Amino acid sequence: MMIASLPKIIAKPLTRISPSRFLSLKNCPLRELLTANGKRDPLLPGSPSAKIGTLIHNLIEDTSKGFIRNEEEMLEKWEMKISEIEHTMRKSSLENRFIPLRIHAHNYDVKKESCFALIRNLIGFKQYSGKALGLTKSEVWVESPDKQVGGFIDLVRQSSSGIHIVDFKSGTVFDEQWGIVKLEYVLQLRMYAALYYKKFKVWPARASVIGLDCYEKDVDFIPDECILLIEQAISLLRDINEKLLLGQNQALANPTPNSCRYCGFRPACDKYWETKSEHPLWPIDVRGFISEIKPSNNGKLTLKIRDMDSFFTIRGLDNTIDDIPKIGAKFSIYNLGRDTVPGCFYATNYTVGYGHN
Repeated sequence: MMIASLPKIIAKPLTRISPSRFLSLKNCPLRELLTANGKRDPLLPGSPSAKIGTLIHNLIEDTSKGFIRNEEEMLEKWEMKISEIEHTMRKSSLENRFIPLRIHAHNYDVKKESCFALIRNLIGFKQYSGKALGLTKSEVWVESPDKQVGGFIDLVRQSSSGIHIVDFKSGTVFDEQWGIVKLEYVLQLRMYAALYYKKFKVWPARASVIGLDCYEKDVDFIPDECILLIEQAISLLRDINEKLLLGQNQALANPTPNSCRYCGFRPACDKYWETKSEHPLWPIDVRGFISEIKPSNNGKLTLKIRDMDSFFTIRGLDNTIDDIPKIGAKFSIYNLGRDTVPGCFYATNYTVGYGHN
């Protein structure tokens, strides 16, 4: 567990919206603004599995570009990328606890083998298309005429039936509840179809998403609806930047259990705390004033926090922590586990605490 003073986070205007982030930007603009900034590290640890997802997408991209051509290069690239990621993680007090990734990333071996299977298929397809067609391009940049919406299409294939755009995904492609392609992927491909038309003056004949199972799932689209999505994205970009210029950062926050659960910046979001309830779908975080700090019999620390008329007990904190705020200080603690006794929680490997000045 890590404890630190809560820094001030400032969101900066966006210059462009990517189709891959459009739905997330609609759901909570502030979260996406802080994530897109890139100059400020998140305040909470990310998922080790997400790092594997990013790695897989990078390897697929390298394969599409011809940087991975055979089994040996594939295996070498995987190990090299894992080493680079873990080297960066060692420098982070939030992430060094999740090394090695092969232990901490969920289904590491399964995802690795699924990635290799997809890459083998891609290598075989590129060898075939290179001889027979020669009309496959990877990482094709498309954008609106005003450059306010743009991004890279993973793969563009050309055949006798027309243009086929493809997007690769390292995670689950289907919505588990409805059994259809996730909405964010559908919107992304429809926006890419419109942007391809705007740049090349021809509509794709087909749009597909490919997951780690190697199967292509087609996404249907109607040209007029795709154009409307681009117009909505431009309007959203304008609205967000206007609010930022007026200093209305918190007006851009839209706290919901799904958005906040995976947000690494929620410690700095006042609206999150105004909206959050004790409903189990919300992240398990506690904020208040420290009323007691005492050692437990197992060598850990137990912390008691008061918030108005509520009292919370958090057990399992590291006894080696020197920078826990003093009794009476305002304190917030994130990513807890919920005990069976109401109002009682325990520290997890993802737990982080922040003192408030």
